[in-house]
Amino acid sequence: MLSMPSLPRSFVWLFVAVCGVQPAPAQEPAAPETMVVEGRVVDMRGEGVPAAKVWVTTWGEPHTVLARGGADGDGFFRIGKVPKLENLQVRAASEGYCTGVEYLGNGSVATVHLQSATTVRGTLRDRAGKPVPNTTVCARVHGRVLDYVMVLAKTDAEGRFELAAVPLAPIHLAAWIPGDGLAQTMLHMARAMDLELRPDATPTTRLVVQIDGVPADALGDITLSLLPYVDGSLRELPPPLNHLRPSAAESVLDAMPDCEYRVSPSSTKWAFAPRERKAEPGKGPHVLKFTGTPRRDSKLACPIVVTGPDGKPAAGVTFVMRASNGGNRSRGTTDADGKLTLESPLGIGTEAILYSVDERWVTDQEKIARANRYLDPRDLNDHEFVVDPSKPVEVRLAPASSVAGRLLRADGRPAAFVSVELEESRPNRMPLWMGLAYATTDRDGNYRFPGLHHIAAPLRVHSASVLGEWAGEPFDLSKPGTVVKLPDAKLGEPATVEGVLRDAQQQPVGGVRVWLRDWDMVRGSQSSGSLVETLTDAQGRYRFLGVPLGGAWLQLLAEPGERNAWEKAVEPFEVEAGKTYTFDLQLPDAK
Repeated sequence: MLSMPSLPRSFVWLFVAVCGVQPAPAQEPAAPETMVVEGRVVDMRGEGVPAAKVWVTTWGEPHTVLARGGADGDGFFRIGKVPKLENLQVRAASEGYCTGVEYLGNGSVATVHLQSATTVRGTLRDRAGKPVPNTTVCARVHGRVLDYVMVLAKTDAEGRFELAAVPLAPIHLAAWIPGDGLAQTMLHMARAMDLELRPDATPTTRLVVQIDGVPADALGDITLSLLPYVDGSLRELPPPLNHLRPSAAESVLDAMPDCEYRVSPSSTKWAFAPRERKAEPGKGPHVLKFTGTPRRDSKLACPIVVTGPDGKPAAGVTFVMRASNGGNRSRGTTDADGKLTLESPLGIGTEAILYSVDERWVTDQEKIARANRYLDPRDLNDHEFVVDPSKPVEVRLAPASSVAGRLLRADGRPAAFVSVELEESRPNRMPLWMGLAYATTDRDGNYRFPGLHHIAAPLRVHSASVLGEWAGEPFDLSKPGTVVKLPDAKLGEPATVEGVLRDAQQQPVGGVRVWLRDWDMVRGSQSSGSLVETLTDAQGRYRFLGVPLGGAWLQLLAEPGERNAWEKAVEPFEVEAGKTYTFDLQLPDAK
């Protein structure tokens, strides 16, 4: 046995004391809550894409991969340990297709659509014809499908660019050239293309965005949202204009297309008033002023008092505060006295909403229809108010209702990963039934609509998907806290409408928008004006699966806009369950 040499008593005491007060190892931060994300990757005809690569990101950081996985031979995927975050996106890709993107919303199931793709090459030039180097060129789909698909490329020293995996579709191609403005064009992508992109003669205007109250070293925390509207339709701007970071208190944007703009600054550290300003076409140049206040400033501390249906304080209920049209959020949970204070993400005087993210409760504010505004039942869960920290926001809760059930295929197997709608009805309205909430069945066909506000209108559950259609019987949800468990429902045999689109030379044409619309066979007119859109693939094929029963008709949109739809590509026809209708279509002759 080893022996220690004799040490002075004081030394021994010091040695022991020092050893005894060594700090404990630092605690590891709690692991984030995770979930399982599952679904299917399909092409535009609804067929599974085998072995597709699948990954999960967020909207704010699309290049940061949170989890990866892959689809099986039928396109199904299941990814575990996905962090529970807001604005999650599921992305998928496969050889010969574009990269598909789908938001998860509040669920954990997604169907990601891929479209046949090709390559766009070209040269970016300024107004003088000189090549523009080191500039981003952006391609986006113009239509009602593939909403979040965006393809980017940087020009080289000679202004050349190559955009890979651009979907066959009407494409808005654009690049921002400082000082020269927007170089853009609308293309019908049906095959690989080589082109020249430069600013055109579109009328332009100047936008000046001024931000007061924010120090120069904090401007990098701000993002400017510039939303252009052309003929009432939103158009996306290319980088860097789609998420512009101001470098000075005054941002000057010359040679902007002269259209309507809705401009708003946002930041996780600053709140702005007003929330949004509008620039109208033909009235430029525009000077749009905003004032920023630190979100931690006591002037923006919004006191909130929450009571339950019994009038007593409601403790432990989590709320989210945001602008009525989205944007930055603030979150907090009530204390034992039903109180919480939120750092307002919005400036004083801004319209805001507060809603519960606790499935047990919904806010129960009396709603009054405003002039020229439809009282949307989807707003029942939102407590509307104007930001004024000097006045406590008094919120009343009601027990939340819920609806759940299970869908089966016509053969009795679970109807997995199909969309389901909770619909409400109003008399003297077309269509009679309109969507109120949306869900997707899980692998076993189960669906659920939690956190619902009670509503006086009749409700039903409806599903029209690739596996068939089913509409449940109306039921009542007028009493707070109602829990509806519907019996298992079996989808009808799916009806299909499909065919091939060809040009005048009888060659298949890809990337053309096809609309399936409803038709009242008795009245000889449209039933509701609703429509479903798809795109023809590289072989010119299109397909609509799970077509609702009743009258239907088809339209073609042979060019990028919607005003040139070719009326009645086929005459109206009656859809019956389980049948497949084949209509080979031909593009109209070019004028």
